[in-house]
Amino acid sequence: MRGQGFRNVVAENIKALASLSNAQHNMSVRKRMCWKCQKDKSTKGGHIKTFAGGHMKFICRECKEQK
Repeated sequence: MRGQGFRNVVAENIKALASLSNAQHNMSVRKRMCWKCQKDKSTKGGHIKTFAGGHMKFICRECKEQK
């Protein structure tokens, strides 16, 4: 009789979400150039608008709050 292998569902879920978590972390610490002030700023709290064709416009939190 063959025994069933132990399957750790929690570990599988953590492993599956690891790449998503890493991508979200990298995007939160990545700096982009603000469309208005033309300085490299963190994307946290800012606004990113994407256009057709893959183009995007980023406005930092400080410029967004000035408006």
